[in-house]
Amino acid sequence: MRKIIALIACLSFLCVTLAGCGGENPENSRPVETPAPSPENEGGGDDDDPFIWDGDRITGLSRTGEQATEFVIPARCTEIADFVFSANRWVKRIVFEGADTALHENVFMECSSLESIALPAGLAEIPQKAFFHCIELKSVELPESVALIGDYAFTECRALGSVTLPPALERIGIYAFENCDAIQDLSFPASLQTIGESAFSDCDSLENLIFPDGLVEIEASAFKHCDKLKTLKLPETFRSIGKSAFDKCEKLETVHLPASVSEIDSLAFTVYHPYDVYVKEGSWADTSFDTFNYAANMNRIRY
Repeated sequence: MRKIIALIACLSFLCVTLAGCGGENPENSRPVETPAPSPENEGGGDDDDPFIWDGDRITGLSRTGEQATEFVIPARCTEIADFVFSANRWVKRIVFEGADTALHENVFMECSSLESIALPAGLAEIPQKAFFHCIELKSVELPESVALIGDYAFTECRALGSVTLPPALERIGIYAFENCDAIQDLSFPASLQTIGESAFSDCDSLENLIFPDGLVEIEASAFKHCDKLKTLKLPETFRSIGKSAFDKCEKLETVHLPASVSEIDSLAFTVYHPYDVYVKEGSWADTSFDTFNYAANMNRIRY
């Protein structure tokens, strides 16, 4: 009898267990929902764009752009804001598709790997410190439309050996090419009127300067410590030389001062070795000759 009762109990338990397994739990059967993609991430477009935009203005670099080595600036870009590429260690080459993209100050400052750049064809100005301390920049061809090279624009671009100055250029700002050790020759356009303070100071390789008619003023220290400069011939339109403009130019041999010169700072030529200075007889440079410091080292030749 006990065996029969035990068997009935086992069968009852088994039936209950099977019934439970066959039932459906409403909570566990509900499907997992996948959130719909947000509009900004749809298609992955923003992830591929190296730039951060504000309308048609580039204001920064995206994560994609931060370590890119080459950039093509699209034609839709109207301007690039301050500091966008500043201190970027990766970028080597930049090309502009459009002609009218404007640049702001410090835009490529201290891009330590930048080697070449093709600037917008319609650019009117190289802004202040645009390429400051771009130590690998080897050459730059400035668009014909550029009228101003801003202060410190190419300071300490030590690899910069070739510079083509545009025909519309009117002013070169202060310290614009200071410590550009590789520049050897410079031909200035007839449109140029002023070379700013220390614009080419400490350009150790600079040997030849060509000044066409049009230049009016060379400001203080403009060619200071240009150790290889040998000859200086100023155009007939020229009027003024600032303090220390040719200070310690150790290889200077010949200076030609036109009759149009009306102001030369007494310390403009702080040169400690003998050299020839050509002056128009009876001109201001001739009559003021003895007021120059270190005049004893100048061999005056009247013409």
